Amino acid sequence: MSAEEVIPAARALARHGLVDAFGHVSARVGEAFAMTAPEPLGTVDRLVEIPVDTDELPDSAPKEAWIHAGIYRVRPDVDGICRAQPAAVNAAVAPDRERVLAGLRRDDLFTVVLEHFQTDTADYADVLLPATTQLEHDDVHKAYGHLYLSYNRAAIAPLGESLPNTEIFRRLAARMGLDHPELQESDESMIRHAIAKVPGITFDDLRERGSIRLQLPTPHLPYRSGARIPTPSGKIEIDSSKFKAAGLDPIPMYVPPRESEERDPELARRFPLALISPPAHSFLNSTFVNVASLRRSAGKPTLEIHAEDAGRRGINGGDRVRIHNDRGFFTAEAVITDRVRPGVVSAPSVWWPKMVADRKNANQTTSQALTDIGNGATFYDNLVEVSPA
Repeated sequence: MSAEEVIPAARALARHGLVDAFGHVSARVGEAFAMTAPEPLGTVDRLVEIPVDTDELPDSAPKEAWIHAGIYRVRPDVDGICRAQPAAVNAAVAPDRERVLAGLRRDDLFTVVLEHFQTDTADYADVLLPATTQLEHDDVHKAYGHLYLSYNRAAIAPLGESLPNTEIFRRLAARMGLDHPELQESDESMIRHAIAKVPGITFDDLRERGSIRLQLPTPHLPYRSGARIPTPSGKIEIDSSKFKAAGLDPIPMYVPPRESEERDPELARRFPLALISPPAHSFLNSTFVNVASLRRSAGKPTLEIHAEDAGRRGINGGDRVRIHNDRGFFTAEAVITDRVRPGVVSAPSVWWPKMVADRKNANQTTSQALTDIGNGATFYDNLVEVSPA
């Protein structure tokens, strides 16, 4: 592959989210490799060529280039597009689950999973490594809904053969012959670097005190009148220059869902109900489903459906129903309710498929389509039909 071919290929991959965990792809070009980095809003314009046997990265290269370099060194046969990614795949949460499972079953895919529990994803691992929990390793936590930086001190030593993710990656780098200092950096050193530019907070103080408030005004009013925010104009932009540069409409407007009467009337005729799948109150997305007491609290997979929609389909409360579209299906117990309006059904989620009778969940029906801004998942843009099981 030539360097000129890398950017168009990378753009195609980026449009579908098929880049590595840091947004990069690369390809071998002779004795070097060309590497891209997607710019904001999913464009790909930068390209840097790096010798495979380099000991020093060019200033323009992202630090993740060391990972790509290591792959080309140990795998000289790799000459196509490379995504150097420990892929974040979840066999319960990823949309279009039937295709995800088909990918995980591929004979040419080598899958390593780092986990605390035997999840649906772990069932497809070629190698399953025990990871430490928050109680077994030091870490730092950014502010999330509050204004404090927090230090997470290990409460116990790692159990059994468990290791922190960072230690597993350090050992992998060493076995791959990657001796760059960045790949052997200790957790403490990484934390020190991560907070080095946080005003008024040092590593030693943070570790000693446990949490320290960020140096922000009291009260903290980031959008007060006259404040400058991080946009090109420093203001809330109703007419966005960044959107316009990315080829998007710069003015907010209503865009009908991909799967809707407005955009695809034939699809809406076949699958007239919009399915949403919010987290069940007993779970946090797919977390905690393996806790028996919380499963008992959640009860069983249910589908909330309005009486008008249920009546048209001969569905009564407590009936087993089949929720389906062209991507797949799952089953649940019908709950007749006015909590959802006609035309909408709701399946509280995300159940681990291995823990329910049909070994399926709502993501059998969700699509891999991405949002036009940010390339996020479109879990709630999902038309289905419901019928008695």
